[in-house]
Amino acid sequence: MTLNHVFTGKVAQVTGAGAGMGLPAAQAFAAAGASTPSSTRTPTQHGPRPTSWSQPLNSSSNAGPEPGPTRSAHVAAKHAVTALATSAALGEGHHGIRVNAVCPSIIQAPMVERMVAAGELDKDAMAQGTAIGRIGLASEVTDAVLWLSRPAPASVTGVALPVDGGLAAG
Repeated sequence: MTLNHVFTGKVAQVTGAGAGMGLPAAQAFAAAGASTPSSTRTPTQHGPRPTSWSQPLNSSSNAGPEPGPTRSAHVAAKHAVTALATSAALGEGHHGIRVNAVCPSIIQAPMVERMVAAGELDKDAMAQGTAIGRIGLASEVTDAVLWLSRPAPASVTGVALPVDGGLAAG
């Protein structure tokens, strides 16, 4: 996605920017002009409320809006993340702050590779369950993150956006 420095002069604070899904997101924000300070903050460490451009974006998963029968702790946590985005959107919208969540399914990432190697995940079976016949790419999640973070979709708030290759559709 080419954003022609739409984030110039902005700061993109990406929790977990050193690895996993956070790394390509931080790199994409930097390529689009944002400064991306290094962070070792965890999702439970909160800073002050931003006073200018603020588009909080939560990372949930397809387990947030679409629960399954296994991994109940994961499902509960992602349900909470999705609900937090919705509640925060309702509470902060009048301040001009949009809050959304991305909900990826299985994404080609180091964590998935570790799960496949440990025999905890059958990547081929997961791919067959999607409409596109493959698992997602980190760049596809990053594109969704950047789109939701842009100023242009100003009325998009409180959304849990599936980035799942059509898994939630079928």
